[in-house]
Amino acid sequence: MLVRLKRSVRDGHAYEYVQLVRSYRDDGHVHQQVLATLGRREVLTASGQLDELLKSLGRFSTNFRVVEAVRTGPSTGRSPARGPGVRSTSREVGERTAFRDSGAKRPRP
Repeated sequence: MLVRLKRSVRDGHAYEYVQLVRSYRDDGHVHQQVLATLGRREVLTASGQLDELLKSLGRFSTNFRVVEAVRTGPSTGRSPARGPGVRSTSREVGERTAFRDSGAKRPRP
């Protein structure tokens, strides 16, 4: 499944609709089936519904939780203390994991 933007032009105005789509093969041909049209992109974004939907879906994804934790920082508001023999903080490990999973190159300190 995937989420896509479907562009539509009506009366000289361009609109973008957010759709939930299922992709499948039938007799060697790729087809897409629209499961749901969630609404117009600008409306969903302005109301905050798109972010809420992503957060809700993120509850089911381990990778998303790691990326979100790195993006928002430690929940305690302070960095964890390093004990003897600890080479990386959990945040640094999370950053490495997030960059590895995204395919991007991690900036070196």
